Amino acid sequence: KSRQTKSKDTFSLSQLRGGRDIPGDYILCIEEDTLGRLWFGTYGGGVSRYDGKSFLNFTTEDGLPDNVVLGVVTNMQSGMVLGTNFGLAVINTFKPNIDGPLIPAQNGFSNDKLRGYAPIIQVYNQFTGYPVRDVNGGSNNGALLCDSKGVIWVGTGSSKTALVRFKYSAVHKNKEAQTVVIQNVKVHEENICWYTLSKELTPDGENDLAKTKIDSVVLAQQEVMTYSKILSPEERELVRKQFAGILFDAISPFYPLPENLVLPYEYNHVSFEYNTVVTVRHFLVNYQYMLEGQDEKWSPITKKTDVTYGNLHEGDYTFLLKAQSPDGVWSDPLRYKFKVLPPWYRTWWAYFGYVVSGVIIISLIVWLNGRRLRTKARELYEQVQIATEEVRSQKKEIEEAHKDITDSVRYAERIQRAILPSIDGIKELLPNMFVLFKPKDIVSGDFYFYAKVDNALILAACDCTGHGVPGAFMSMIGSRLLNEIVLNEKIADAADILNRLKRGVIKALGKAGAEGENKDGMDVALCVFKKGKDGAYSRVQYAGAYNPLFIVRANSSNGSLEKEVEQIKADLRPVGFVEGEEKPFTNHVLDLDKGDTIYLMSDGYQDQFGGKRDKKFMVKRLKKLFLSMNGQSMEEQHDTMDQTIEEWRGHTNQIDDILAIGVRV
Repeated sequence: KSRQTKSKDTFSLSQLRGGRDIPGDYILCIEEDTLGRLWFGTYGGGVSRYDGKSFLNFTTEDGLPDNVVLGVVTNMQSGMVLGTNFGLAVINTFKPNIDGPLIPAQNGFSNDKLRGYAPIIQVYNQFTGYPVRDVNGGSNNGALLCDSKGVIWVGTGSSKTALVRFKYSAVHKNKEAQTVVIQNVKVHEENICWYTLSKELTPDGENDLAKTKIDSVVLAQQEVMTYSKILSPEERELVRKQFAGILFDAISPFYPLPENLVLPYEYNHVSFEYNTVVTVRHFLVNYQYMLEGQDEKWSPITKKTDVTYGNLHEGDYTFLLKAQSPDGVWSDPLRYKFKVLPPWYRTWWAYFGYVVSGVIIISLIVWLNGRRLRTKARELYEQVQIATEEVRSQKKEIEEAHKDITDSVRYAERIQRAILPSIDGIKELLPNMFVLFKPKDIVSGDFYFYAKVDNALILAACDCTGHGVPGAFMSMIGSRLLNEIVLNEKIADAADILNRLKRGVIKALGKAGAEGENKDGMDVALCVFKKGKDGAYSRVQYAGAYNPLFIVRANSSNGSLEKEVEQIKADLRPVGFVEGEEKPFTNHVLDLDKGDTIYLMSDGYQDQFGGKRDKKFMVKRLKKLFLSMNGQSMEEQHDTMDQTIEEWRGHTNQIDDILAIGVRV
């Protein structure tokens, strides 16, 4: 990149290439500004400023007309003049990217600091109304020179202009806005001579031009300008018929436009032709327009001098038009108001007619319907009288039947409670225990079982399929089978009892394994208490069908639920028919210490909906309840569990039978 030679006076030679240091390998011109900054014009890379350390480049993205810069000179206003393929570009000032004052183009800022500013570039070429197309190349700075008076001399690339003398200080921009005018209003893309439609043309309905209030010369001129001829009375009549219904108050002078124009709905297609009163550089004028009542914002900037609005909805409209001068000054909006009438079927009198017609039709329908209903009512009254007597007779029969059924169910309740073992009898051998038994209906599908065989005590909580009367029948079958197994057959093994109970249920219900039959049966948690060395019933044998066993140790506290409340999982199959291979129930043998408490449950407690969000009580909340009751007596635990589930349930109906048995060793 660099080569150095040394002599008595040390000097160095560095070669800089385009791409990394400056934009492009072709340097066309070099200029030093008054503060010692170098400006390089390149072929295709714009202009580059050098501050002694780095280069800062400006291109068409910053506002240059072209990236081929053939000449660079300073001017008398502390600015830089650039000659390009597309005219002159003058940089006089830089503006900060954030709020702040402008700075001159020739300044002492470093390039790093100047990157926080953007150049304000003014372009002078044939597109901005000046006779400069390009700048001819030369030995240095092309054909571009700033003389001692600040005049820029430009050698152009056009045979028509050749040499251009450009005095920047003499350029005066017009700060005044242009006058914008609407020249014509069309309906359905057709030119209309509004004088021909004027109501002053034919007073008393006559077509005699001599009798009108309109100057005949003005009318003739306007018709010639519009139709290229003077219309005959017959032709004027045809025009009036063609645009019948169009109304306006007057015609504006100079540009004949209808004032307060009112258009029937069938003429809701309007065009505007407009222009500015400007004599020079008219091709640089820009326009924006908006139709209040339809458009929400101004149109994009355009050089078009006409606009069309079609299929306008009825309503009041204001056409707004503004123009930007060649020097960038916007005019105040010009306003033109007009109105589009609704179609006949959306006029107020049409809506009034709709309302009146609707009222008449509805009244007629109501009257006819009322007549029909009155006739029907008389027929129904007679039928009701007949039916009432029948209903009264049937009601009496139903009440008697209901009383018989209710008495039967009440009697079934007494039978079921008679079958259930006495809690006082259980407490003779297990004094620290409770039974919370809350049937959903009068009779229950849940039941508890207790028996003593030799030195073993058998205690079970059973949940039969269904509740109410069906569940009660199942509970009676289950209770009878358990009595036969335990008391008659003297079985005191928990798993063996469930296995035998399962076979008995299938046999009793005829469930021999036929496919597709309902799986009636029961869920059971069954414990066999046996005496330990201390003579207390401290060894427990547990077997379960879906219903687990919960154990709270005597020394448990409000710690981790998993550690403090043990859950002995049951086999996940019911006491009843199950498709597939039949598996025996599992025995769990547990040693209990004095003060340990076990709980046997049906699923009705934890499945009860309630609480603020109407959700299930759930096993986790049940474990927390067990742990919180550990210091209470068994009678207190019974009351706590009963009160807790009632408060949880609130106004929600009980969804299942509830059975909970607690035993403390």
